Amino acid sequence: MNLTGYFNKGSRAVILAAGFVITVSIGSIDYLAGIELSPWSIATKLLFLFIILYLLSELKDALKRERELARTDNLTKIANRKSFYDLAASETNRLRRYKHPFTAAYLDIDNLKMVNYRFGYGTGDQLLQSVAEAVKKNIRDVDIVSRFGGDEFALLLPETGAESAQIVLSRLRTKLLDLAQKNEWPVTFSFGVATFISPPESVEAMMKMVSGLMYSAKDAGPNMIDQNVFSQ
Repeated sequence: MNLTGYFNKGSRAVILAAGFVITVSIGSIDYLAGIELSPWSIATKLLFLFIILYLLSELKDALKRERELARTDNLTKIANRKSFYDLAASETNRLRRYKHPFTAAYLDIDNLKMVNYRFGYGTGDQLLQSVAEAVKKNIRDVDIVSRFGGDEFALLLPETGAESAQIVLSRLRTKLLDLAQKNEWPVTFSFGVATFISPPESVEAMMKMVSGLMYSAKDAGPNMIDQNVFSQ
């Protein structure tokens, strides 16, 4: 925890509260005494207005930060499972309207438990962070990536057919293998890839299909890509 930031926030809150009390007190004294507005009184009222606006701004920022934290995986700083479901639902609804294909992928890190056992959980965390960063660098800004579970990541590639998905994800798998080799991490990567000509009835149904392909890839390899096209 950053204690400096904590105390700075606490001090700021105390100062604002004190300013608020002083402003209200002075305004009340002027009112009860029947004193006409003076430059000092006007200044205090402007200060009061500033404090209110500042507090509203701080509240807005705090709520924004809370929303971001609720939608972000704490370790990798990418979308979490809940956020992925929300984003995927919105995107699949859009693609359903325009009848465009899209691809979903499910990535599993093979042997992450071995890394944790041999090198410690700190190295395992570094591996997860590095994988998340590598995935982000090798997909488009419009694509969605999330940490779906402990060693699993989900991707959604809008407007992406089977052939394009194969090229993108094969290249991504090669980049990840290079990353693992460079760091001497004894892991490989299994992919389940589903291209949808039309969206399934729900995100849950979509993820059931694509995760099934990922487990099929692990059974066949691991370190494989199992891809299928769904027209219904």
